[in-house]
Amino acid sequence: MLTTKSTHNNSHSYELEKKQDKQQQIILNKQLLRDLLPLDDEKATQILTLVAAENHKILRLSLLESF
Repeated sequence: MLTTKSTHNNSHSYELEKKQDKQQQIILNKQLLRDLLPLDDEKATQILTLVAAENHKILRLSLLESF
């Protein structure tokens, strides 16, 4: 009986920690997004350039893997 209760408590603690971690990650993501805004044209261009470069790398790698 004690083992079952201990397992239940550990499971509950684990679920609570997961929930808290998820909430903290959501808060962190919101803060990161706020730091990005407002985007001026220069920042937007830099971000789009980085995304285009990464997409190009991914495309090249996927093409190489297909051969």
